[in-house]
Amino acid sequence: MKKLIPFFLAVFILNTTFAQKKKDKKNPWLSVVPATAIKDWEGAYMGVVPCADCEGVQTLIKLNKDQSYNIQTKYLGKGSEIFENKGKIYWNKDGFSLLLLAGDDSLFAKLSLNQLTLLDNEGKAFTGQFASFYNLRKENLLITEKYWKLVELNGKPLPDVKREKEPFLILKDKGKNFGGHGGCNTLIGKYELGDRNKVTFSDLVTTMMACPDTDTELMLREALESTDHYKIEGNFLKLEDARNKVNAKFLRVYLK
Repeated sequence: MKKLIPFFLAVFILNTTFAQKKKDKKNPWLSVVPATAIKDWEGAYMGVVPCADCEGVQTLIKLNKDQSYNIQTKYLGKGSEIFENKGKIYWNKDGFSLLLLAGDDSLFAKLSLNQLTLLDNEGKAFTGQFASFYNLRKENLLITEKYWKLVELNGKPLPDVKREKEPFLILKDKGKNFGGHGGCNTLIGKYELGDRNKVTFSDLVTTMMACPDTDTELMLREALESTDHYKIEGNFLKLEDARNKVNAKFLRVYLK
């Protein structure tokens, strides 16, 4: 669902002001990436920013290579709904300051190594005891401590059937344990990571509830047990066997 970017993210109305600035030769905003921009600036930046009437706002901003961005927000303590918006990135000539513009709504931010800092509606840094909460950290490519939603098994989309939960997988750093769900039954077990994206799963245990869709759970279990390595492609995780056959494909879900 789309929602206007909330006030805590420094929303302000640009209207004709921004259009006039674009025509001004002294306008510092560029629609292309300056040479001074930090290398590998693309990616997803996450954090929980302050909120006046909730526990905090879980925030994800994805900066895309095509100079667009996507933002997702979730108000903690106020339900599970996730609000989305998207727009275009404009760069300051300094190569670090950004103007993220979505229609008439926009916000300022500043880029640093592996961090995106949200600014106020004048493009200045927030101050005070909560200033550090406006720093969004860049997500890494590690497969652990992430929510992976199952979308394909053996190259085919999951059948459209009613399930208790959506099938997913989470690999925990602590103890090298993994957990998840097959759609009806809970899954737990062990995993081991190695060089060159090597990953193996073992000691897989499931609950024994009767399910209308047992095929998905059986195939997921077989996929995990025969996995030899993984690949990351954008927001997708692929588990492959020793012959490079894709056993299972998962989608990274950021706000959950």
